Amino acid sequence: MINRNFQIVILALLAALPASCALAMVIAAKYIALNSTVSAQQETKLKFRPAGPNAKNPRPDEWEVSFKESLSTEECDREIDRILLQYDVKLMHRHAPDDDKPARYPHFHGIYIKASAERAKQIAEDEAVESVTQNQEVRTNFGPTLSEGLRNATPSSNVEPVKGKQPKPGHVPYETKRKDKP
Repeated sequence: MINRNFQIVILALLAALPASCALAMVIAAKYIALNSTVSAQQETKLKFRPAGPNAKNPRPDEWEVSFKESLSTEECDREIDRILLQYDVKLMHRHAPDDDKPARYPHFHGIYIKASAERAKQIAEDEAVESVTQNQEVRTNFGPTLSEGLRNATPSSNVEPVKGKQPKPGHVPYETKRKDKP
């Protein structure tokens, strides 16, 4: 529907523009229409996200299921129950100290499940699901600490010399005299 309205607007603009501008508008309209189809196809592919080849310690049967943000907490809670029952999957347990509780977070629109890759792919195609991502270790790379940075710094590394007058050793610049003292 939107593409049809867009095409009507484009045609109306084409009637009012010179030939060179009209050609540019036609090309733009074709590009936008083709690009929107491609992005719709890519969106469905990105719902299922297995660990990549460079993943660090991927966990084969552990998945995070994210539900659509448009769902309320109560709706998300019902969808979690439906997904668990319909696809016959088990919830994982939280890490210590709450390891006796299931990894179910309806207020954050997500759950962690144990399932095969085939089952996870089926769940990703569900209309209430935003994405299904395979669990893996997260790589973190923090920069050098402040002490390491200072230790490795050279005196001239990030300091530009001050041009002009240099202060005399022991001299305090901009000393003010108080009015109440003589």
